[in-house]
Amino acid sequence: MPQKRYAGKVAFTLALLICMLFGMAAAATLTPPKPHPIYGHVLDQYGTPLEDKLVRLVNTNTGESLQTTTAADGSYVFELANLASGYNDGDVLKIQINSQEKTLVVDASAGYQRVEDFIINVGDNPSGTEEEQTLSAPTSTPAPTSAALPMGEKSVPEFPSILIPVAITLLSILFLKRVLVDRK
Repeated sequence: MPQKRYAGKVAFTLALLICMLFGMAAAATLTPPKPHPIYGHVLDQYGTPLEDKLVRLVNTNTGESLQTTTAADGSYVFELANLASGYNDGDVLKIQINSQEKTLVVDASAGYQRVEDFIINVGDNPSGTEEEQTLSAPTSTPAPTSAALPMGEKSVPEFPSILIPVAITLLSILFLKRVLVDRK
């Protein structure tokens, strides 16, 4: 009788180790991408911030895109973790407003990554349409604080992905304990 009990505990321990390995492997594949904000500003030719301008980001490696509008201070922020396929160090991003486009290479070692400012020449056009002109950008624009993030931007997924493999592992352990050890 003691040998059966010992064999059950050994089997349970082995099964537990296997479940833990599968759980860790699943957790590694479901870990959300590290947040990486990309930010910049849209200004007119006089340095005045332009609000409610549509800005689009395209990851040229995956074709995925995000879009947002500028805040009252002319700033915009994109969180690369919001891209469905995530992002990789070295990905080439295109940031577009109207027909202007800036290119940025992702540097995952950087915290915030700044895009050169967009300068839109609004001129004295009575029709209200904007003419675009690339001018030298002011360099004194500060990095946005977390309070400056647009309301719709999220830096991490809403549901912690790690909970799925942890729950599977725990349920497997309980099942194996019941089947292998508690059998009398």
